[in-house]
Amino acid sequence: MKCSGQRLALAIWLRFKSVYQLLDFNREFYDATDLKAFHCKIGVLDSNNSVVKLLVNKFLDTESAAEGYLSFPLITVHELLENKSLYLPNGKLDLDCEFTLCYGLQHGRIEGITRNATFTSALEDETASTSQTFENTPSSHKNDFLNLLQEGTLCDFTINVGDKNLQVHKAVLCARSPVFKAMLTCNMKEKENNMVDISDLELDTVLRMLSFMYTDMAGNLDWATAYKLYFAANKYGLITLKRTCSEVLKQYLSVTNVRDVLALANTHADDYLKKITVEFICDHETEVMGSTEWKIFINEELHLVAETMHQIMMKKIENQHSDLYVSTNFVML
Repeated sequence: MKCSGQRLALAIWLRFKSVYQLLDFNREFYDATDLKAFHCKIGVLDSNNSVVKLLVNKFLDTESAAEGYLSFPLITVHELLENKSLYLPNGKLDLDCEFTLCYGLQHGRIEGITRNATFTSALEDETASTSQTFENTPSSHKNDFLNLLQEGTLCDFTINVGDKNLQVHKAVLCARSPVFKAMLTCNMKEKENNMVDISDLELDTVLRMLSFMYTDMAGNLDWATAYKLYFAANKYGLITLKRTCSEVLKQYLSVTNVRDVLALANTHADDYLKKITVEFICDHETEVMGSTEWKIFINEELHLVAETMHQIMMKKIENQHSDLYVSTNFVML
């Protein structure tokens, strides 16, 4: 795959009874030094070259992948064979792949503007005496933007969630989300209709997402709301919100829900969140693997369980080598 001199490698392969995708943007081998993120959309084509099943529609952050590549499952072999006539016309799997690549700055903001020396000096004196008070005062900017959203002033775009029609502003959506920006600046039906239907997210989740886009605040999150909001953040490329949700999920990790977080991290190729869950399983190995939830998880996600067990085993080996190294040095001393 090549775009304006930039090269990436896309691979599709069969692994653990599932079809996987791997996107390699290793900067050592490919000219992708300024690649920050991308939106990935992959669907199965039928015999008429029409997309009959959307497999992937997500925003991915390249900076979260330490090894220079991202991989995630697309579809199981069982599902392919169950719908063989539709998904495998003429005995082959045809995929429609669409990528929106984001180079350069991933996020930009104005750090400060200097009007004139006199005005700046006056501001510095005033700021020095009120800085502590200002830190404890709610941001007027956030309040103003929240009022803008709640009052619907000068809205020019509609988000439909169920029977609710939410009035929003294109400028805010584009400034905060690269996915909305691509949607509203390209020749897509959402741009023409000034409207988008969101059917895979609950109303409360969308409202929290919009609140964050306007104010950088998503309200108090518990495990359930953070879990749902993570999907929304990933779908629309809200990386800061995604990391916030990850931290909440980390805080509420337990023996009963660790499998859900592990599956979530695997689905969205989130190495950071997967590392957190693996470490939790290592620390609570007996409780987790003896739980009813984990036994059910083995039947549902055998390939993921096998991969996780391998990571745990390697972590134990590394710890043993580390302990041996320390012990050897101690004897030598």
